[in-house]
Amino acid sequence: MILYRLNWLIVFIFKLFDTVFSKTVAGFPKIFEFKVPENSPDLQFPIIYRTWCKGLSILLNLLAFGVLFTPNSHIIGIGINIILRKNEYEADRYSAKTCNGNDLQEALRKLSVNNLCNPTPHPAFVFMHYSHPPLVERLRALRKISLRVH
Repeated sequence: MILYRLNWLIVFIFKLFDTVFSKTVAGFPKIFEFKVPENSPDLQFPIIYRTWCKGLSILLNLLAFGVLFTPNSHIIGIGINIILRKNEYEADRYSAKTCNGNDLQEALRKLSVNNLCNPTPHPAFVFMHYSHPPLVERLRALRKISLRVH
């Protein structure tokens, strides 16, 4: 029963991608399509051949989707990381104002030692990959906030 449902889900996903990527959109031709005409001598081939052609169409559509989406996902990821780092600064600011900022600084230091994090990563790597600000920048921001509060 589980294999039947899994097979049904895979077929549904393939049909969805095939539908999305093989329609004519705004006058543009279909991306990939392998079809055998109905009165073709190829109909004499076994059903595996006809199924393989349909499967190849689906696989090529998935490949095209992956190739086209990969650069976009990196750009989207950079934007999301910028927003997440901003939210982390706001969360640190809130916790420093409502509780003791020194306790948060000490907790961040302990976490960085236990997790063996890099305290001073390259700024370009932080920009591209980090969802949280580096430890040194967070501690610097917390010190500024604690000086304003006290």
